[in-house]
Amino acid sequence: MLEARTVAVVGASARPDSFGHQLLVEITSGDPAIKAYPVNPRYDEIRGLPCLPSLAAVLEGKPS
Repeated sequence: MLEARTVAVVGASARPDSFGHQLLVEITSGDPAIKAYPVNPRYDEIRGLPCLPSLAAVLEGKPS
């Protein structure tokens, strides 16, 4: 993961106390070249990023 340029965060969350939120914060606060895809069907957007409903949607490149 040290050289990853694209990361899907399955279970991303808008709740600041959750692991999924903290992981997304760490990824998006680092290298701006890294593309982060939050994945959680419960949200439309997290931290300004479109939230995808599934890993299949990440592969298709289709936001929810």
